[in-house]
Amino acid sequence: MALKKSELYSSLWSSCDELRGGMDAEIATLETKLEKYKQIK
Repeated sequence: MALKKSELYSSLWSSCDELRGGMDAEIATLETKLEKYKQIK
């Protein structure tokens, strides 16, 4: 049985929410960008 794209995305977002815990998504995005910036330098 193949997964629908929407089901896959929903599952991925749920997993990300669990990993982030109580952290706001905007803060997580900013931290990710900061880490990428540090790797470039």
